[in-house]
Amino acid sequence: MRAQQIAVVIAAAVAAVTAGTTAAQASGLHTDVQRATTPAAVISGTGYGAAIRHVVSDHDDQGTLVLVKPQGGITTLGQVSDDADIEDVSNDAREVVTARSQTGQTRVTVWDTKTHTPHYFRIKGEYTALKFAGHRLIASSTTATTLRTTTGSVVRSYRAVTGDDGWWSPVISPTGAYFALSTSGGIDVVRVSDGSLVRKVAVPKGYATCDPMHGWDSSSFVMTCTANTGYAGDNQPFRAGYTSTAKSAALAPSSAGDVRNTSPVRVNQSFSGGCVAPAGYYTGSTWHQLPLSKTDGTGPSVVGGVGSSLYLLQSSCSSAKPGFVQRYDLKTKRFTNLAGTAKTGGGIITQAVMVDGR
Repeated sequence: MRAQQIAVVIAAAVAAVTAGTTAAQASGLHTDVQRATTPAAVISGTGYGAAIRHVVSDHDDQGTLVLVKPQGGITTLGQVSDDADIEDVSNDAREVVTARSQTGQTRVTVWDTKTHTPHYFRIKGEYTALKFAGHRLIASSTTATTLRTTTGSVVRSYRAVTGDDGWWSPVISPTGAYFALSTSGGIDVVRVSDGSLVRKVAVPKGYATCDPMHGWDSSSFVMTCTANTGYAGDNQPFRAGYTSTAKSAALAPSSAGDVRNTSPVRVNQSFSGGCVAPAGYYTGSTWHQLPLSKTDGTGPSVVGGVGSSLYLLQSSCSSAKPGFVQRYDLKTKRFTNLAGTAKTGGGIITQAVMVDGR
């Protein structure tokens, strides 16, 4: 499976560009509610995101990749296949990478969000995860990890580093200097520029495996470890440094599958299997579910968060029911609709990846 996607926050100033006319508009659907803006390459893309939008259901052959704006609204970048996944968005939101697995290969598309130009290439082997390290890509699978240009050329091979335990999606430091990848015996932190091993993060005592999830801050990342019991409810998130050799620190009580570095509370989301589990926070060992809106009786998927902003993909167990992206303010307890609602492009949002600078 692929790593869950995620993360974003409110943006600052950005450069404006004109929104393109979308293919879905030709079918009578309203997909751009304002003139689109995308950030210049030198400006942080925090608060922007990418989403896959469908018209009828998640397998309607009408999927499009859209750029999500910090204050709501979308602009369409192009059509995507039903089996395409959003792998990552660059930290300046200038590029988005999508991929689809086929027999013996991974078909990759890198989208320029300013020019709307796609670049296509293929990687040998199925199920290759791709993450941006600056404006290059770390491509990782269970057989190889490489650094590539956004047109697919191999810059460097990390031959001794491959994904392990069925999890091969790396976490990249915000500067693009390091990547963390689950390997046999723990998590390896590797220097992108030369492939040297910076450190090996050991699996904490009492746990069987650990997987890197996403960044925590500029110097550390979140890894979720599975207890020796093998039960999904026994997952524990830890904080580990890219370069610091300090002992990994538990971030929440046991059974919290993931945690976000938000304030005034740290938001947790457990791994329950099936439909998405509720999100909430702990005071000591007491769980408090956040008053988040729900669709079809399920909770939202947390796709990012920093400061008081929490980013959510609201969806349901039914692929034909609306899905949408929201920002939730943990201080004011107010929602801002970003994509998928009637006023923010409509349709059904099935995936979202947000930029939060982590």
